[in-house]
Amino acid sequence: MKAHLLLAASLFLTVPVFAQEMDAFENSEEAVVSITEDSVTVLETYNYNFGWVKKNKSESARFRLRNDGNYPFYINDIDTWGKYFSHTENCGGVLWPGQSCRATVKFAPKKVGSWSGSLRFDLVGRSDINVNLSGWCYNY
Repeated sequence: MKAHLLLAASLFLTVPVFAQEMDAFENSEEAVVSITEDSVTVLETYNYNFGWVKKNKSESARFRLRNDGNYPFYINDIDTWGKYFSHTENCGGVLWPGQSCRATVKFAPKKVGSWSGSLRFDLVGRSDINVNLSGWCYNY
């Protein structure tokens, strides 16, 4: 009986957890968004908070878009909106099964206050993926 409980506990502890099960990313090294055929019509919105950033300094966050499905996904565009938010990315027009690409968002406020924006992955034939961005600027 103890062996069955130990086996069940080890299986439970090895189940992977993907970013799509969360509605907010923690400030971490890299946030992963996994897409599959099952998520084609699901509206996916996430939140990322840069926290407090000193005036004229910057913080960056990386977002990895990964195709865990069996078919390619086509990327129309990747956009960033909001004052003091910008991005760079290495995504091409197609994300093949097993492939991933990354967008790095930079928050570089020049004025004290609360700021918000968004990062949008515009995908062809499926719902867009949106990341709501926020951060505060201080000057002590």
